[in-house]
Amino acid sequence: MRNCGQLLNGSTFCKMKNCGEFRVVEKSTADPNNIREMNLETDLDQVKKIWLQGIKETAPPLTSGAPWDSKLDGFIEQIKITNERYVYEENGIIKGFITAGIPTNKNYLSNLYVDSNARGKGIGTKLLDKLRKTYRYLDSHVYERNPYLKFYQNHGFEVSGEQTCPDTGEIKLRIRW
Repeated sequence: MRNCGQLLNGSTFCKMKNCGEFRVVEKSTADPNNIREMNLETDLDQVKKIWLQGIKETAPPLTSGAPWDSKLDGFIEQIKITNERYVYEENGIIKGFITAGIPTNKNYLSNLYVDSNARGKGIGTKLLDKLRKTYRYLDSHVYERNPYLKFYQNHGFEVSGEQTCPDTGEIKLRIRW
């Protein structure tokens, strides 16, 4: 049985891993040529905005009651120590970014965020594909109630464990591709 095909309107449909049903998937308009290495001096302001927007949408509140903005310095330090940092940029505007490789785990996917106004265009997939060319496997963590957990699962990540996050008291799932 063929799992992928074209509909008359040009959209694609796919029976993705663990999905169990056919569904329409938005046609990717993301251009892989728009991916470049992140410049820590010039890109950080746009990257910080995308991260804050994304973390507030996908992560539970901090148990301390502090806003996620209070974690911004730690986020910047984390980005600085990663081995690979890429942005997806269109017309000088960063639409998404991905970082991977930390000192304690060279195969750790630490960040993948896409601006809310640019989602559904295949940008996250293109960024992930960029890393897949380099890595044989990737590890990461996502909150159990992260609305984008299905995105990772649809891209071949599987849950391999769980732990309680000390900052939120919520369950974080360890995922591996």
